[in-house]
Amino acid sequence: MTEEKGYSEDFESELEEFVKENREMLEKLLEKTRRDERSEEIHGAKDKAKTKAEEKMKEVVYFATNPEMHSHFMAAGFQFMMGVNAAIKAMPLPDFVKESIDSMEEAREQTAERMRKSKSDSSDEKPKTGRIEISVSEPEEPQSKPKSSRSRKKAPEE
Repeated sequence: MTEEKGYSEDFESELEEFVKENREMLEKLLEKTRRDERSEEIHGAKDKAKTKAEEKMKEVVYFATNPEMHSHFMAAGFQFMMGVNAAIKAMPLPDFVKESIDSMEEAREQTAERMRKSKSDSSDEKPKTGRIEISVSEPEEPQSKPKSSRSRKKAPEE
């Protein structure tokens, strides 16, 4: 059989002896190769997950920045506020609360009118695009708050 493959018996015995002498090193090399293959598989899975997450994030951003969706949400918000306003007006409230509500409505109308005027004054400007830029910044470190002199009462231990 060895003669058919072109190996001599001396070669086979040398190979066998080499394997015996260097068994630990060969096993370490095989294990390293297996680890490298697993590592490549893991990196491939990470890249695939990252790509999928980016695609999903693009879908979310598109949903959140879609002008048609904003139109619907704004209309729903206005309808909700009108419903709350009607409910408040229908409630039996003291006079000072009704006066406060009336003054808030007047302030809202005045603010809306000022905004309309400022918008018409700046009509020479180009309309803004529907594009939103998102930037990521490092979170600020919270300022240390003074410790309260109050302490929690502990439940008695049994």
